[in-house]
Amino acid sequence: MAEAQRTPLEWEAARESVAEIWRRIHERAGTVDEIDLLTDINAVCDFCSVAKEASGNALDPCPYCPFYEQFGGCRAITLAIGERLVAGDRKGIAELAADFLDKLGRLELPPAG
Repeated sequence: MAEAQRTPLEWEAARESVAEIWRRIHERAGTVDEIDLLTDINAVCDFCSVAKEASGNALDPCPYCPFYEQFGGCRAITLAIGERLVAGDRKGIAELAADFLDKLGRLELPPAG
């Protein structure tokens, strides 16, 4: 698989970067304005960057992303958070962010190639 060409350090660094974004979403879900929250939710994360590099295909890097392979990707959760934001459900946003962080902690990263 192409993702095996990435070193575990690259994936681990990407995981930490992604976790920082989602910790920020979780911590600020009830207090930050909608624009700032949407900016964090829709940020292109380092998993996207590493997967894009692994795939050689900027249009569809998802199949090369371990989060996509193990949990179906991030798009469903970002859409669900957007829906909760529109509904004013800040507690629901924090719960979804916590769930994402839990999955991120359980994520198995690709081995070195």
